[in-house]
Amino acid sequence: MKQLSFDTSGDNLNVAVFESGRVLTHFECNVSKQHGEHLLPVIQEVIQGVGWKPEDLDEIYVGRGPGSYTGLRIGITMAKVWAKMMNCKLYTYSSLSLIASQVCTFDVKTLLIPMIDARRGSVYVGAYRWNKHIYQNVMKDVHQDWQDWINQQLIPYLANNQIENLVFVNLVDRELLEMVENRLESSSYKIHTVLEPRSWPNTIHTFQVECSREKDVDLLVPYYAHASLAEQEWAERNRGEVNQDEGYIEYSYESDFP
Repeated sequence: MKQLSFDTSGDNLNVAVFESGRVLTHFECNVSKQHGEHLLPVIQEVIQGVGWKPEDLDEIYVGRGPGSYTGLRIGITMAKVWAKMMNCKLYTYSSLSLIASQVCTFDVKTLLIPMIDARRGSVYVGAYRWNKHIYQNVMKDVHQDWQDWINQQLIPYLANNQIENLVFVNLVDRELLEMVENRLESSSYKIHTVLEPRSWPNTIHTFQVECSREKDVDLLVPYYAHASLAEQEWAERNRGEVNQDEGYIEYSYESDFP
């Protein structure tokens, strides 16, 4: 089984090639969101590097977000076109789950909290725990004011689950991170942080996170976690709301981040 995995959710471009779940080669670099220019040449290079042709691929895995609007559009479009042209299976995973998996802990009492700075005091954030050989999502990936998320999501979860360690895996502003740590300072939990570049999504861990088979490739869209400016303007013109079932959490006037 020949497999390709890539993530374009942020500044970092990350690509890995596997054979039956065993990593053969891996590439990563900071491309400052210039994924459109670099993605295809990098994929071609890593595939050729292991002696394969594009048509040899059996499965493609791609990060669905949340993260950079532009990066996600490029990555998802590339994956869809490739899967259809090469007639291979397409899977998606949370880009935040790849950030969480960088910690490489198998302690079930550790809660991994990947965070991406979404500006204006908000973050893309979720929570993960090691369970049955994968990092399982236990608090949905969302875009939310970080203080609201801690008060409304994190603290109630901690009150009802046996957690000893909190690990924040961060692609966030340092000042925001310090505010999060101060907010939880009086708690009894051991708080740890992992900062970039160690917190970049890493496709080496693709098979340690939850992956979903996309049965209808044409229907696949990125998970942005909130509506784009264009969608907000459309909703306002039509005096309606963006369909919440599409995975949008709240409005944002940022076209991308940061």
